[in-house]
Parts: sequence; C-alpha cells; structure tokens
Amino acid sequence: MSAETLRKVQAMRLIDDIFMRFAFSMCPQSVQVALRIIMDKPDLIVVEVQTQKDLPSILAHSFFLDILAKDANSTYYDIEIQRKDDDAHPRRATTHASATETMLRQKNEKAQHARELVVIFITEHDVLGAGLPIYHIERTIMETGQQFGDGVHIIYVNDEMAGHSTPLERLVHDLLCTNADDMFFPELAHAMRRIKSTPEGVYEMGSLSEKIHREGFAAGEAKGRAEGRAEGKAEGKLSLVRNMLKKGVLPLDKIAEYGK
Repeated sequence: MSAETLRKVQAMRLIDDIFMRFAFSMCPQSVQVALRIIMDKPDLIVVEVQTQKDLPSILAHSFFLDILAKDANSTYYDIEIQRKDDDAHPRRATTHASATETMLRQKNEKAQHARELVVIFITEHDVLGAGLPIYHIERTIMETGQQFGDGVHIIYVNDEMAGHSTPLERLVHDLLCTNADDMFFPELAHAMRRIKSTPEGVYEMGSLSEKIHREGFAAGEAKGRAEGRAEGKAEGKLSLVRNMLKKGVLPLDKIAEYGK
C-alpha cells in the first residue's frame, strides 16, 4: 500500500461516502446515533444496517444505496452522502425514494401495508438554499394542506450548518472531522478510530480505496478507448466522403450513405 493511500485514509471524513459506508458497516451503533439525532427520536432503535445496497433495474439505470437501515418499528432509512450539488437534486431524491420503495415492497403486499421509508440526503452544501440545518419534505394535498400519507419522507441535512449548539450541529461537525479526538459523539469517534488507528482498519480502508481507484481508472481507460475508436471511425468516414466529393465518383445521396 502506497504512502499516498495511507495519507488519503487519514484525511478522510465521514462525509466521504466510501469512508462512511465502511465506518457504519463496522460500527452499526453509529447509524443509530445519527438517526436518533436527524429524526429527533432519542429512543429510536436500529435493528439492521446494510451498506452499498444494490438496486438493479431491467427498465432503468441501476444504482447503489449508501446505507440502508431498519428500525424496530420496521421503518426503513436510505442514508445518502451527496457531496456534489448535482447529485442532490430533488429529482434524484424522489428517484431514490421510488426505487427503494419498490425494492422493499414484498410480492403481493397491499400498498396500504407498505413500510414507511425515509430518504436522507446528507449534503456538503446548502443545496436547497434556505440557510436551514435540516429540511423535511412531505407530499401534501395543495387544496387542503394535509399530508398525502404515502409513507415516503425525504430529509436534507445541510453540512454547512456545523456547530456546537444543537445535537444536529454537533453531528454535522463530527461528519466533517478528520480526527476522532475532535468529535462529540463517542460512537462516531469509535468508528473513526477503528479505521484510522488500527492496522486492520487502515489496511482494509486503504485496500478498498485503491480498489475503487483502480476500477474507476480502468473504466475511464475503457471509455476513452471506446470513444477513441468511435472518433477514429467517424474521422475515417469523413475522410472517405471528402475524397468522393472531390472526385465526383458517386451522386451526393450515395456518398451520404457512406458517411452514416
């Protein structure tokens, strides 16, 4: 493992999605602490945590859930780290909600018995722009102002509002920390220490980081080669058409066919 990889591991924060997934998979209690604060439910009990949950689709784009948790009341929570503003677009949140709800729906289950779902986007910037630490989005009936009651709830947590005053501000502060000693919540600090201060944690996190980097690089190379071949093929056709036009060897409609 390179020194550069080790340096990157030490610089990682919980707001980095790969780091949070790894930390929360190692220390599920961290998920419970975060959800208790975000949901403002001090007695919330998490009974199941999955990370990097694959949501395949044969009809649309497949994607992964960063963290999928379930509480003692069978409410599900899709927790997503969104550092890029474009990735936190409201339509992406509703797409996550729809795909996750479909995945959770059991065969032959009646819609009114479907599980409650909370989609939580933790964003590095104030994507919704109102200067609030947290946003709760619910579908409502415009004419009455009543909630629609579809069982889907969307929450945005704004990481620009880190501080020391409220539990939510302290949680956001901890998500942005690189050093466990600077964190407020013992469970989050413990998760960070397990990764950054133990040989096993450093090795596993570093290996995972390098693997993702290699796969991303390989995918980029493959995409580049494919684009290069396509560009070369297109340029070859264009050159052929130019030569035909110069020589006048075929009618224009026939030459056009060679350029397709």
